[in-house]
Amino acid sequence: MNAILRAVPAKPPPAEGRAAAYDAFHGARARSELTARLYAAAMGEDYPAEVAASSSCDWTLLGLMTARLRMSPGQLLVDAGCGTGCVGLWLARAFAVRLDGFDLSPVAVAQAADRCRHFLGEHSERASIPRRRP
Repeated sequence: MNAILRAVPAKPPPAEGRAAAYDAFHGARARSELTARLYAAAMGEDYPAEVAASSSCDWTLLGLMTARLRMSPGQLLVDAGCGTGCVGLWLARAFAVRLDGFDLSPVAVAQAADRCRHFLGEHSERASIPRRRP
């Protein structure tokens, strides 16, 4: 008799559990520059330090997004799952567009909101990243 094994997808954790995990990650990352240093070392000159991506976002990907999005000043860019906001804010500055960002993690959203002025300066009102309480 042949047994058929099937992978049963695990039930995803509730949103609160996922948010807590992301909150812990973004909180720890804010307290130490180790992750940024590791990404910078791994990616070399392709690492966009200002963006401080916690993913494989490099200058090539930013260039590709810039070329493919083809946005005009004043348009709306929505960054769903914005994390700490750096990629969306970088794009908002590059295109001179408005940005609406949101994320599951209140800690990441707070960090993104704090970065608006750095990326957009006197135009920081173009970014809407509503703070939620962590």
